[in-house]
Amino acid sequence: MVELVKNAYDADASVVLIKFVDPLVRGAGAIEFWDDGHGMDGEVATQTWFELATTHRRKQRYSEGLNRRVLGEKGIGRLAAGRLGRLMNVDTRRAESEEISLELDWSEFDDENKFLDQIDIRWNAGDADVFEVDGTADAVFAAAGVEDWNRGRGTRIALRELSTTWTREMVIDLRNALSRLLPPAAGVPEFRVYLDFPERDVALADLAGPVEEPAALERSPYRLTGQVDGSGIGTLEIRIGNVPVERVGIDLSGRSLADCGPFEIDLRVWDRDALRDADGETRLLLDQASGVSLYRDGFRVFPYGERGDDWLRLDARRVQNPTLRLSNNQVIGAVFVGLDTNPGLRDQSNREGLMRSAEGTELRRRIIAVISELERRRYDYRPRRNRNQRGGLFERFDITDVRNAVRDRHPTDTQLLNTVTDREAEIRSGVEGVQEVIARYSRLATMSILVDRIVHDGRTAVTRLMHNSRFARRDVSRAEDCEERLAIVEEALTKGDLQIEVLRTLFRRIEPFGGRRRGRPRPVDLKSVILEAVDTMRDEATDRGVALDVRAESTTATVDEAEIAIVVVNLLENAIYWASAHPTPGLDPEVRISLERTGPESIVIEVSDSGPGVSVGVDKDRIFEAYYSTRPDGVGLGLVNVLNVVEEFYAGNLAVSSEGPLPGATFRATLRKRVSDTSTSATGKA
Repeated sequence: MVELVKNAYDADASVVLIKFVDPLVRGAGAIEFWDDGHGMDGEVATQTWFELATTHRRKQRYSEGLNRRVLGEKGIGRLAAGRLGRLMNVDTRRAESEEISLELDWSEFDDENKFLDQIDIRWNAGDADVFEVDGTADAVFAAAGVEDWNRGRGTRIALRELSTTWTREMVIDLRNALSRLLPPAAGVPEFRVYLDFPERDVALADLAGPVEEPAALERSPYRLTGQVDGSGIGTLEIRIGNVPVERVGIDLSGRSLADCGPFEIDLRVWDRDALRDADGETRLLLDQASGVSLYRDGFRVFPYGERGDDWLRLDARRVQNPTLRLSNNQVIGAVFVGLDTNPGLRDQSNREGLMRSAEGTELRRRIIAVISELERRRYDYRPRRNRNQRGGLFERFDITDVRNAVRDRHPTDTQLLNTVTDREAEIRSGVEGVQEVIARYSRLATMSILVDRIVHDGRTAVTRLMHNSRFARRDVSRAEDCEERLAIVEEALTKGDLQIEVLRTLFRRIEPFGGRRRGRPRPVDLKSVILEAVDTMRDEATDRGVALDVRAESTTATVDEAEIAIVVVNLLENAIYWASAHPTPGLDPEVRISLERTGPESIVIEVSDSGPGVSVGVDKDRIFEAYYSTRPDGVGLGLVNVLNVVEEFYAGNLAVSSEGPLPGATFRATLRKRVSDTSTSATGKA
């Protein structure tokens, strides 16, 4: 049905009326498509409309009157009529021309003994009847409540002996699909769609009339509109609750996969939990119409935006980060592209979705980046408890004030005081257990960053060992004397030792993250721990074109190597991303890592990058909250892991600044516990 509506749009129609005729059951009834487009003369009807896969639309890329970018190109959309009913009647007329009538029995195509040119299509041309002024078409439009149509021209396609029985649910789905087929925001010439049902069909009466978006969906607490050009530079307008509209510039040009072309975007977002009791109607409408639709030249590309079609994988992002990310059923959105401006976005041959391409992947990446801008501001706006209200994370579980209050107000109630004291001990024990779990999961989170590099380097080393062994055996078998064989074996062993050392290094890097208990932290040269962590991320930096500059002084401290690696690896991973994805103009991407002892009980690890820094308007404390991330693909746990290690295990603090050795963000992790310099022996000698 959408394909037939598209045909009317291409014909410069201002209105399409879809009229249902009783009985709406399989093998009976009818569906009629009426439009007031230019209509067809005999030549167009017989040589274009009934000729499949013609090049007519490729040659005539814009409509003749309203200069609309035509949607059909393949010449097969009209075959959609065959899926609705067995018999098809077409009446069409161009203004001041003869009226053309055609009749076709689609079941004749089921005869495998017939060729296409043997199918009988009956047609004739004569005086106007259906589309004459004040004729049948005018009466049908008026009866359906349509106003202001182009009289004396148009097309009617009647499909009889329906191929399916129509239910109310099917009509609701159709109406929802048509309501999002051509949104007003597309900026195209006026185009309206109406539904009409038999008067005695009371069950469908409320679904008749113009197909429009429900008024309830025009009011959303969050709204984003804007455009992004082909190079990835965009301007957005974001409205969050009652906050004045914010105008935001965005640069998505870094590490582009392909030139996907420009696009416009319009997003409306709701908080589903706020609708649970307050607004059941909006919640129901969201269930029916939520999703992000893709529009090309103002017309929707199916199935993007259909119920259940989460083509941007918003739900998968929300699973990873439920506090910050939006789910598909919270959003009604539209993305606008064009055939001419986005040539890399091509239809699949079945007209369902776009072909896989680098341009399509890049378009998705940029849309997600835009959505992230709205997500972050929505997160800032929604009320949450400030993590700093009571100090560190685990200080919230301190009930010392409760115990003191009980002791002061009920000094004689020893049973109550003992109960509170026992519960305080239980909470303290539980906190210690939680700290151990956090430490374990922090290691696992960092492991996800390390594992790809470990596997890559390990496979390379093993492959070289295998090749070395095979070639050595081959050469030994060909050697003519013992001395030559010994030389071959010695060379093979030397090469093998190099790869063994590579594997030993990999195991040494990954060992601190193992689940087994490692005993008490031991004194180590902190510089060597830093260098090991940096080496783990060096290939990642190289792949992204980021230079790593390490400036660390040797100092000894009693630390857990895995905990320090968690700090360095997570800060590096974050810095490498921003330095490469959004480089500062005129500077080569760079990350600088420093280690400095600033006092007997104080060590500072600093990671600075040449990226964009912390965006203006971003609460610098908020980036340390769980699940908060300004990266489109970020989970929001990396900095949380670092903060937990620094605060809970080393009694330190983690701060971010825009002032540092490089112009981007500079993170400073200060450690104050277990970091006294143990390099001096009991005799005072280093």
